[in-house]
Amino acid sequence: MLYVPPISDYKPFYIQFGSGTAQDLLSVYSIIVKAHDYPSAWKIKEPYKNDWKDEDGDDEYIPANGFKIAAFTFHLECAMFARGVSDAAAIAELNEGIRAFQSAMQSGAFSTYDAYTGFGFQNVRISEIQNVSSDSYRVEDNQARVIFSVTLKVNDPVTRMVLDTNSQSSTYGQIIEAS
Repeated sequence: MLYVPPISDYKPFYIQFGSGTAQDLLSVYSIIVKAHDYPSAWKIKEPYKNDWKDEDGDDEYIPANGFKIAAFTFHLECAMFARGVSDAAAIAELNEGIRAFQSAMQSGAFSTYDAYTGFGFQNVRISEIQNVSSDSYRVEDNQARVIFSVTLKVNDPVTRMVLDTNSQSSTYGQIIEAS
């Protein structure tokens, strides 16, 4: 059985597919987001340019409404815990939980909101879920813990998303564009 140890000041990490409701990874998948590595600065996309071989420098096109921001990836370090009638049963529960999470993440683009940092993005997709090796597990007394990483790609780095807790659609609300 998957379980979540008590964490007094844990701030949820939400995902939302389409116009559905926001899902707290802890409540829905028993996943604790331990750490993340959001980039500290944006990277500007390389502007369109002509490199005329008979002229110095580049002939760059600078858009009238400014430079565009490049997509980026970030990593989530996740942890899951399970109890079983044996060590092997606890590991099997963790593997089943990871497969359920992988299956959900493969279903398409989604929005995110991190209550700890206040960062939220739309048009996000899964880029990679780390292969969980035997070294990733810690097992003791029919209880197991696994730590794994998930890489997400943000294709809309500019639009900021927030959690609307006034929404009547669920306990958590919806992730919406910040105004």
